[in-house]
Amino acid sequence: MQINLRHYVDSDDSSLIELAQKTGISYDTLLDMYTKNEFDENGLSVTDLTNLMIALELTNINLLVPGMK
Repeated sequence: MQINLRHYVDSDDSSLIELAQKTGISYDTLLDMYTKNEFDENGLSVTDLTNLMIALELTNINLLVPGMK
């Protein structure tokens, strides 16, 4: 599933290491999502997505994951 992680990390001038520390998501997982602009919805929990939204200060899941319903 598509994720706009690169857009928000780059525009926020954040680092993936910093994001990994804030969210509890491994750096390797974040790097994979960052480079591919997609994530495995079976490998990432709702809590992980929520933590990403909080860390990136997003209020709408569709900004981060456009295909989420």
